Amino acid sequence: MNKTKIILAAIGGVCGVAALVLAYLIWDGLSQQDETREELETMRDAIVKHVKAAVKPVKSSVDAIEEQRKAYAEWTVEAQALAVRGDKQFEPTSEAAFKQFMVAEAHRLSELPGGVEGKLVKAGFPFGFQQYILDGAMPPAADLKKLQRQWDDVTTVVSTLANSGIYELVSITIKEGASAAPKAEEAQQGRNANRRNRRQPKREVAQQKESDDEPDVTVMAVEFLTRPAGLVATLNSFAVNERFCVVDDFRFVREKDDLLEALGGEKKTEAVQPASRGRGRGRRAAFVQEEEQQDDDDEISKKGQLVTDPLKASLLKVGMTVKIYDFKSLGAPASEKED
Repeated sequence: MNKTKIILAAIGGVCGVAALVLAYLIWDGLSQQDETREELETMRDAIVKHVKAAVKPVKSSVDAIEEQRKAYAEWTVEAQALAVRGDKQFEPTSEAAFKQFMVAEAHRLSELPGGVEGKLVKAGFPFGFQQYILDGAMPPAADLKKLQRQWDDVTTVVSTLANSGIYELVSITIKEGASAAPKAEEAQQGRNANRRNRRQPKREVAQQKESDDEPDVTVMAVEFLTRPAGLVATLNSFAVNERFCVVDDFRFVREKDDLLEALGGEKKTEAVQPASRGRGRGRRAAFVQEEEQQDDDDEISKKGQLVTDPLKASLLKVGMTVKIYDFKSLGAPASEKED
């Protein structure tokens, strides 16, 4: 190969490389242009979406949102103040003093007016704390603070029912339990949690803070007898009670069927006759049943139209679950802080 061919080959190679570089630059530029166009379309769609939205990004909308934010903040403060208005704090006490207080209060509650010989409850009613009021057990010192709150909530519910004019308080049970003895499973879970928390002190602090912020809740299952007016008065009283009361669920039935009783009680159903008895006896049984039915109809027609009096109707048997919240807004008692 002579010198001229070598020079031409070198020039051709340089031109080829330059062409490849130029092609890459053109391809890269077009790609960036496509990406920029897609970003522009996305931004344009977002702007159109905001402009066409119900709340347009203008000053009047911003001012309206700010006014609503302020109104919501004021409502939140008022709602919180309304919810915590019934919060209570209890002074430290001893086991014997608290037991004596419970027994005296139980006697007072037993004297509230009702339909059981003029009283709200029957004699020896335990008010959900039979082990302390009737069985002679001493409340444990470790649970005094919780027991004070639960007993106060029980007296609140019982007083509300009495003031609503119910006939009889049949039962009241604290679902969470008033016993201080922890279950074996809960104790084991507590030990496992303590071991985990020792390895994670930050989580322990966070969990403790979250637990302190949660409200105390007393859950009670209540059963009582009342007339419809007493049930309505009870629900209204819980709704406006100073304590934060929630009727979680309730159910009611008539203690007895007044209409069925007025008609003479349940009719006896005819026993099914075996097939081997024959058709003759079946016809005789059917004839007897028709005669009895006719006699009942004649008796009703003689008495005339049935009339029921709501004021004399049988009582309603009501069961409900009541939750009473304490949001700890008052903190610890002064004597407890000094200690």
